[in-house]
Amino acid sequence: MSIAKSALDYSQSDSDLPVRIPEGEYQLKLLQHQTSIMYGTPKLKLVFSIINFGEYQGLEIEGFYNVMKLISKQGLKGKMKHKARGDFMIEYCSLLPDQKVTRLDKIPLDPLYKNIIIGKVVDVKVNSQQKKLPEQLVYSKVSQMLRIER
Repeated sequence: MSIAKSALDYSQSDSDLPVRIPEGEYQLKLLQHQTSIMYGTPKLKLVFSIINFGEYQGLEIEGFYNVMKLISKQGLKGKMKHKARGDFMIEYCSLLPDQKVTRLDKIPLDPLYKNIIIGKVVDVKVNSQQKKLPEQLVYSKVSQMLRIER
């Protein structure tokens, strides 16, 4: 059953819940990164701002990546060691083919901060136990960094 959504259904600026916007590709600007342990797994969280003109401009949306391990205290600007064939490294090297990569614990994020990234935004419809979320709790996340806007 499909539920029709008006633009107002997506506006949650005064909500405690994560943002929900229509799925698709958006222009994103990386605002910050942080590390944490979620469900026993070390993670990198990237916080983006949508920079497309329109009603979603300025909304913040997150993307999450598994990493091999944290090598500093978890939190804002935390340091981590990436998985050589993990999603983050695949996307990073695809976005920045001229960026030299020699150490998985020294991946510079500055090029991501300095560029406009086209990202794919999807709805999260299940929780960590794969339990279906009620429609009111479905939220959006950046599932993939697709390319750098030139």
